[in-house]
Amino acid sequence: MVFWQDWFYGRCTGVAEPPAAAAALGWPEVRTGTWPEIHARFLEGLARAAALGERSGELISPAIEFPPMAHYTVGEAIVHMAQHNSHHLGQVILLRRLMGLWPPPSGSFTW
Repeated sequence: MVFWQDWFYGRCTGVAEPPAAAAALGWPEVRTGTWPEIHARFLEGLARAAALGERSGELISPAIEFPPMAHYTVGEAIVHMAQHNSHHLGQVILLRRLMGLWPPPSGSFTW
């Protein structure tokens, strides 16, 4: 999730290269680390995306003019990133529920 979140942000800011058309054609190097490091990178990425979304309209409305997100606006890309994160976090919660590890000890909603 951190990889794709960083990639989406990079596309919005014009620094990330498009990935290969298929995973079998090659995969970019993925940064690893301890859980606290990965968790911190995920939260930092969310903060960067939120800050990008809060900037003035000149960043939200223009189209991203390079594949595979050509014609997305930056705002649409941020929404897509949020949907992607939500989808995978839902999968994590489902797996934890199936393993009897949800809700977490700190508590949470169960519905």
